[in-house]
Amino acid sequence: MEGCGKGKRGEGRRDFRRPHPAILCAWRTYWRTGAAVYFAATPSAPMPMFCHSCGSTLVDGGAFCSACGARVGPSGAPDPIPSTIHTEKGRHEVAIEAARKSGRPARFIVAGLAGVGVLALVVVIGRVADSGPNQPATIIKGPNYNEVAKPDSATPNATRTSVESGAAPEVASKPQPRVAMPADEIEFIRAVQQGQAAFRAAPNEMARGGTRSQRRLAICRILTGLSISGWVGQIEKLSSNSDGRGVLEISIADSIRVETWNNDLSDASDRTLIDPTSPLFAALSQMKQRDEVVFSGTFFPSGTDCVEEHSISLEGSMTDPEFMFRFQSVRVP
Repeated sequence: MEGCGKGKRGEGRRDFRRPHPAILCAWRTYWRTGAAVYFAATPSAPMPMFCHSCGSTLVDGGAFCSACGARVGPSGAPDPIPSTIHTEKGRHEVAIEAARKSGRPARFIVAGLAGVGVLALVVVIGRVADSGPNQPATIIKGPNYNEVAKPDSATPNATRTSVESGAAPEVASKPQPRVAMPADEIEFIRAVQQGQAAFRAAPNEMARGGTRSQRRLAICRILTGLSISGWVGQIEKLSSNSDGRGVLEISIADSIRVETWNNDLSDASDRTLIDPTSPLFAALSQMKQRDEVVFSGTFFPSGTDCVEEHSISLEGSMTDPEFMFRFQSVRVP
């Protein structure tokens, strides 16, 4: 098709805000080849009646031609060209038949149909051209990762309901110990937890520093001495250092632990590491992590925390304290 090429060689990327050149060219060719004749011949409006003898336009409802006097219709003469088409022929057949009976040249109809075919062909070519290298890459959306996965059948009812509703599932609380805690351990834990809450609620750094002093006073009121007996906890760490000495860490509540040092240098004066030749070391060797145990031993005095706590930072000391302890006995209840 003349004038419907892809453009000049070396032409830059096409502006996709404008129609493709092939489509514009198709429209020009369409109207030049007689598309107007095609639309004019459609049965959207009634066609006029013509006399079979002289070709003059007839008046609707008349029995004789007003120009030549020939009888139309009832006398058996050929019927005039109908003004309304009541057949089931297609649009193209109706247009050709109407043009033939009215004496219109058939070449205009053929040209119109050719224009329609050319238009359809160019539209297809335009779509293929648009899918070439100049076409922007298509973005394929992946799955909607914001969708909450439903739990399996083994999930408890309470957790299943919270997950399906989009809320955070409730975390199961720490199981209650099988052995009752002594009163001084319960009060000790309460004092430390109150210090944790006060630290997190403090409005500034000065107020946070004051919470450590308040916790120290509360702990000193609870402990009548540095030695305790019959406290209950859960083994969190059970290992040894490079010299083979035992390292033990027992959790008595969430984020509250009593433990030994883990190296000989820090333990030079406290002697919390467990001697591998002791009965305590032998007993601990038969236990495992997460075991519930009953233990006894001694804290170390401290002017800052009442009993020694060895976190490096103030925040660590208040929110996740690690109290130094020399274990004397540990047993599984």
